[in-house]
Amino acid sequence: GQPDQALQEYSAARRRSPDYSLAHQLYGDLCLRLNRPKDAAAAFTTLVNLDPRDYEQARVRMAAAYLDAGNIDAAEAALRNVE
Repeated sequence: GQPDQALQEYSAARRRSPDYSLAHQLYGDLCLRLNRPKDAAAAFTTLVNLDPRDYEQARVRMAAAYLDAGNIDAAEAALRNVE
């Protein structure tokens, strides 16, 4: 595929519809695959802010992105209070 084009499309979707969680999730997932963990963490942080109780998808992805970026403290904070 063409990851750069997809990244641009997801980025545009995030700007057009900031409350549309799937756009943030797909953008973040692609950023992780492209070794852009800081961008992924930012996208997943937005995703968590949209639904702070989402411990199955958003918080796990956010923690993974923080780990990839070398930020262990932020990864632990992302998963704090998981039941």
